[in-house]
Amino acid sequence: MVTRRLWCGVGLASIIMFGCGPDVSASSPAGTSFSGYRTIAYAGRSEAPPEGYARAELPPEARATALSAAEQTLRDKGWRAAAVEDADVVVYAGIGRRTRLERFSSVTGQSYEVPVEKGTIVLDAYDRRTGAPVWRGQVEGTVRPPVDDLQALRRAVAALLSRFPEPRPQ
Repeated sequence: MVTRRLWCGVGLASIIMFGCGPDVSASSPAGTSFSGYRTIAYAGRSEAPPEGYARAELPPEARATALSAAEQTLRDKGWRAAAVEDADVVVYAGIGRRTRLERFSSVTGQSYEVPVEKGTIVLDAYDRRTGAPVWRGQVEGTVRPPVDDLQALRRAVAALLSRFPEPRPQ
């Protein structure tokens, strides 16, 4: 079971409330192997928010929702929680929020720009023994009023962590 300590930071890092669906990306460096990995720990927030974003916080109810989604997704994949000093993989989270103009067209053909607030969660995972990066995932979506759509937040966190590889014992 992934502990509250393990994913509390992910909850703090999850200010995003998604509407139509989040944009998710994930990758591992070439040649990365998850062989021998079984345990995971959360080591805290990244020092800086993702590039182009300002740091953001999450209301308590939304934090609990994100935590629950993270715990369930990783448990279903077979990961076991561990203390940072004992884990095979250590995860850091970054969160950010920014406003950017998006162009829309009306049914009459007129084009206009609207400021849209975007939020992102970035998770960076490292091999605890070597310090080498093993995975990076990011989810971005439109920010809605706090605790407006907790199920959408749950789906966004689950979508991000569904891309996290399964543990592979030796």
